[in-house]
Amino acid sequence: MADQVVIEETPKDGFARIKFIWPSPVPFIAKIVDRQLKVSFARPIDSNFESLPGKLIDYIGRPQLSNGGTTLTLPTKNDYGLNFNSRGRVVTIDLVDLKSPPSPRSRTVPIAKSIEKVEIRTGQHSDYGRLVFDWKKKVPYTLLRRGNRATLKFGRAANINVSNFKKHPINNVDSFHSEIQGDKTIVKFKLPIKSRLRDFSSGSKVVVDILSVRGKDNTVVGSKISTLSQPQASKEVVERVGFVGGQSAKRPLLISPSIRNQANTPLPKTSSLINAGLGVS
Repeated sequence: MADQVVIEETPKDGFARIKFIWPSPVPFIAKIVDRQLKVSFARPIDSNFESLPGKLIDYIGRPQLSNGGTTLTLPTKNDYGLNFNSRGRVVTIDLVDLKSPPSPRSRTVPIAKSIEKVEIRTGQHSDYGRLVFDWKKKVPYTLLRRGNRATLKFGRAANINVSNFKKHPINNVDSFHSEIQGDKTIVKFKLPIKSRLRDFSSGSKVVVDILSVRGKDNTVVGSKISTLSQPQASKEVVERVGFVGGQSAKRPLLISPSIRNQANTPLPKTSSLINAGLGVS
């Protein structure tokens, strides 16, 4: 028997969102092939689809069901990026603009601009490398570290311009990439296992420093990007939550003794870095 599913459609700034509200969680797969959005569910879907295309008429056409009611196909009117996720019994599909926003002829309030673009600046110093994310407006963010992998999650969707990072990379950051997940922006990169992370905000800018650790002979150690097995990484987690314009707060998580023993040199204060001519402006 097919499940009764409520469908909601919402145009956003730079993307379109479709929600499928099921009576219980359901596995699914979504993909775009030849300008056809195909969503395959593990159970048949029952809906009259009256809301589609509705407000998303500039993005999609009328839907069609196939494979015994388990596959929903919607023709798309342009080339789009695809994001999708599920939370409980709600399945969310996002079509992200890759070029200019679609025509606003069917919207009562037209979209005035495409998704925000954020530039990155880099700086290489003797003891640390710096990443500066030049947001146009203040944005909340979180920074999570697992072993030699770091994840920076911003509270707004944006296209991160990584071209400057590729032209001017810093020594202790590798495998740098970004992606949009729903209304969030995710940045991931690798760093040396013995390095330390430091983050702060300055106006609308978000700054992340990757600091090297000095040994007893004052030489820099831990500059090599290494890999970790998953069991080790699960024991070495540091997370920080930052809000631009306010104080950053540490979440107390388990830190392994090896990480504590490597912290031979205290982190420099923000003020001392800026006074030394290493500001972010």
